[in-house]
Amino acid sequence: MHWTHPLRFEFSPSGPPVLFNKSNPDGIKAHDGSANPLVESGLKVHAQGFALARLVHSHDGSVLVEHPVNHDSESMWPIKGREEHSTLFDTTIFKEFTKDVPGERVYSDQCMAGADTRKSTQWYCNEAILPAAFKYLGTLHWSKTVHADSLNSMSKAEAETELAGLKMHAEGKSDEAAASKYFSRCPYLRQFIEEP
Repeated sequence: MHWTHPLRFEFSPSGPPVLFNKSNPDGIKAHDGSANPLVESGLKVHAQGFALARLVHSHDGSVLVEHPVNHDSESMWPIKGREEHSTLFDTTIFKEFTKDVPGERVYSDQCMAGADTRKSTQWYCNEAILPAAFKYLGTLHWSKTVHADSLNSMSKAEAETELAGLKMHAEGKSDEAAASKYFSRCPYLRQFIEEP
C-alpha cells in the first residue's frame, strides 16, 4: 500500500492557506478559534488511510507512506521562509500509526529518478518493505561531488546549454543515450546553475 498526502503543510501564495505548521502540527484552528473543517476533513482522510494501512500490515503486507521532508529551521533541509513548516509525520495520528505499524523512514532525492527539481522526500516504510525501500529509494541522493570535475570546468551558460539539449532529446525521444543521460545528469546541472 502506498499513498501520498492531500493536506496543505506549506505556504504557496497562489494556493490554499496553510492548515498545519510546527506550532500546530495537528492543525491550525479557524479564525474564531473553532476546529477548521478543512483540517478535520484532511485528518479524517489520513485516518482512513492509516486504518487501511494497519489492515495491510496485519496481513504481512507492505506499507509505504510518502511525504515531502520537513523544511523547518531545525531540518536537515531548511528553507528560508519555512521555519514553521511541518509534515504529516509530525501529526499525532501519524505518531500513533507508527506504534501499530513499526518501521523506519527512508530519504531520497526524487531528482535522481527524473524529477525536475531536487524534491527531497521521506518514505515511512514498514518492516515488510524496508529492505527494498533502502535498496531502491535509499540510494537516490543528490551529490555535487559525483559530477564535480565536469561541472567545475564549465560555465553556467555551458551547463544551461547542455541541460537544454539533453532535455530536448529526452522529451523528443530522439536519442536514447541522451535521454538516459538527461535523467542521470540533469539534477547536477540544475543545482550547479541555481547555485549563487
